[in-house]
Amino acid sequence: LVRNSHDLLLVVLDQLEQLQLDLSRRGTSRYLWNITKNRSRPKTEDDISDWVRDRLAERLGPLTSFFREVQVTRKRQGIGTRIDLTGIAPTATQPPGAARVIIEAKLVNNPGLMSAMRDQLVQRYLLPEGEQYGIYLTYWISAEQRSAARLRKDPADKDELLQTLRQQAAEAGQDLCIQPFLLDISLPS
Repeated sequence: LVRNSHDLLLVVLDQLEQLQLDLSRRGTSRYLWNITKNRSRPKTEDDISDWVRDRLAERLGPLTSFFREVQVTRKRQGIGTRIDLTGIAPTATQPPGAARVIIEAKLVNNPGLMSAMRDQLVQRYLLPEGEQYGIYLTYWISAEQRSAARLRKDPADKDELLQTLRQQAAEAGQDLCIQPFLLDISLPS
């Protein structure tokens, strides 16, 4: 039962853990890649976020809604002015209410990875919407599956990145509850 936005945050994090198990154990990460004979590349952040939204909606049922940012065209990737994912669920309270969690998603090789939690999730989405609960979702790709040119600039260690993002979340403010989550979409070796 979801009584408030904090409960919804915990439910979504639990379901992301379950998605991670599916990606690593069942090999479903292949759905998140453009695989060709000569080269494999991850799909766009938008396509991966669509997949995550669909999986969360399947798992959490018809009472919980997940919305994606509105996009007229897919020629431009996420433009940084709209919320990537929003989860909304009715609360099991009297009177009934609605719990809400805002999710900002980035590929690990996104140039704005280290600033988007503050600049987008906090400043553009949580504070203006009057919300407190957010998830900073990073789509992790193993170093050997990333472009060598980008790798020099990208985080190379998963644990170090998670620690840095946790520190950023802690610095966001006492009134905000932001949880970073690394979803490893790497192709199986």
